[in-house]
Amino acid sequence: MQSVTAWQKLGRDLGGCHGDSAPWREVRSELVSFWRNYHVSHTAVAANDTHSKIVGYLLWVFGFTGSHRFYYGKPITGTIWFFTLGLLGIGWLIDFFLIPLMDRQADLRFQAGPTSYTLAWILLTFLGIFGLHRMYMGKWLTGLLYLVTGGLFLLGVLYDFWTLNDQISMKHAKRGLFD
Repeated sequence: MQSVTAWQKLGRDLGGCHGDSAPWREVRSELVSFWRNYHVSHTAVAANDTHSKIVGYLLWVFGFTGSHRFYYGKPITGTIWFFTLGLLGIGWLIDFFLIPLMDRQADLRFQAGPTSYTLAWILLTFLGIFGLHRMYMGKWLTGLLYLVTGGLFLLGVLYDFWTLNDQISMKHAKRGLFD
């Protein structure tokens, strides 16, 4: 019994095209091109993994405060979640299923570089009033100022929750990492 390859089977299903005929070569070329483009686009997203799903889910546990939304670069809805306790818990539960999507969007929006978004967010979330996230980003003066003023009386920490992703992106841009 002769084995039939998947390409030959597909060719038969497409109207009897043989592996050497011109229409079959065109179909095969399009399928190979599609696979290469699909593989490259998904590999590019994986190579630009700026945010962690694990950290996203850890922050989701405190999600009624909006921390996971701030982490993924959604400060407006993060603030709404903060003041409404995760839209009275309903939005918080729905976000459990939305975290993979928010992670992909953040990976596409922000560029990876020497400053880790994840580490900066962990430092901000748990030690923000001490300014360690600012010192990590090389902003030593404001980091020390946060240290002695309790994160500029928590207003500076609030500002950083709104802008940390953009601060890191601008730092990467100044180093020429977006070129």
